[in-house]
Amino acid sequence: MKIRAWTWLLLGTAINPLIVNVSDLSAGERPTLNVTRDPRPDILPHPIYDSYVEYRRAYNRPRFWSGWIAYKIEPTSQEAMVWCENYREGRYEKKHMPPVYKRYFAPKPWEVLPIGPRPDFPAEDNLPELQAADGAPLQFATSLQIADEQSIRNYQSQ
Repeated sequence: MKIRAWTWLLLGTAINPLIVNVSDLSAGERPTLNVTRDPRPDILPHPIYDSYVEYRRAYNRPRFWSGWIAYKIEPTSQEAMVWCENYREGRYEKKHMPPVYKRYFAPKPWEVLPIGPRPDFPAEDNLPELQAADGAPLQFATSLQIADEQSIRNYQSQ
């Protein structure tokens, strides 16, 4: 019996390339039900891989152990903070607690902040001249002038 099974297997693998044209099986040539520009085929139908809904998506919170691990590694991570909040509310005590979606009734930051173009500053040429208390115009030294004065003082002190 075993010899017969092996012969059928060998015979099937030998004849299979003759029956099925290998060029028809190339990934870009397979027909799909979706008309897209993507040459890759949809081999699995959507009900197979879309039927499973992840826990995170269904309950709007991480699983207990993954959230606990995230909390131990980095308590300030987004996953850990969401886990900690749900853990404090007791949403992991019973199975299948309903999802909770936060609602914010405060206005959004971009609705509150005054958003607009930057104020128009005057050009440097049009700035008013600053004056000291005695009425004399102020003169601002550049970094090169300050460096020269310091080097002169250092040279004189030697």
